Amino acid sequence: MKEVETELKLAYRTREELLAIPDEEWFRKYLLPDAPVRQELTSSYLDTPDMKLAVNGAVVRVREVENDDYIHTVKISSGGNDGLHQRFEWNHKTQEDRFSAAVFLEHAKTADDPYSLLDSVLSPIVDEELKCILQTKFTRISYLSGFGDSILEVSLDFGFILAGDNKSEICEMEIELLEGDVRDLLAFGDIVLAGSSGFPEVRSKYGRGMDLLRASGEL
Repeated sequence: MKEVETELKLAYRTREELLAIPDEEWFRKYLLPDAPVRQELTSSYLDTPDMKLAVNGAVVRVREVENDDYIHTVKISSGGNDGLHQRFEWNHKTQEDRFSAAVFLEHAKTADDPYSLLDSVLSPIVDEELKCILQTKFTRISYLSGFGDSILEVSLDFGFILAGDNKSEICEMEIELLEGDVRDLLAFGDIVLAGSSGFPEVRSKYGRGMDLLRASGEL
């Protein structure tokens, strides 16, 4: 099933700075009464040996959520701008840990879907073996916020990116627009920036991992 993911990423220098935000009154007043959700997430990012997916601006991710079912995801991104990230995203929940392009294409198609875009990326790799090129392992604490006319999911992520022999810390806030107006998302982001030590992160976790591979000569 396809959706357009729109989110704002803010990075923090220390975990202490990030985790102190939910205790701030200016932050709490925007939260809905729902209890926060804590998850331990392990994600593997896959590609062909010659990196066909990366060349086409696509990402394949297999995520395990605390020994639950796996969520297979394909993202096709237009990039990030001042921390704002927008991309097409397809998800398929399954008990299989192995990603199959053919199976994913079968389950992803919906009536209003730009299916041809997904097909153009996955069909050429249906018969190819994918390999794990990098992983992320992190804790996510998520809150729901009602802001303006919109519902936002505010996630505090902390952990690590593992790319080859390289490791980089994850310490960031993701603010995702669940429903409503992107202007509310940006306005809420401005409030968080004004009240905390965060700064816009233009790279996704995957993008940061790819940069690690490039810097080490492994890509």
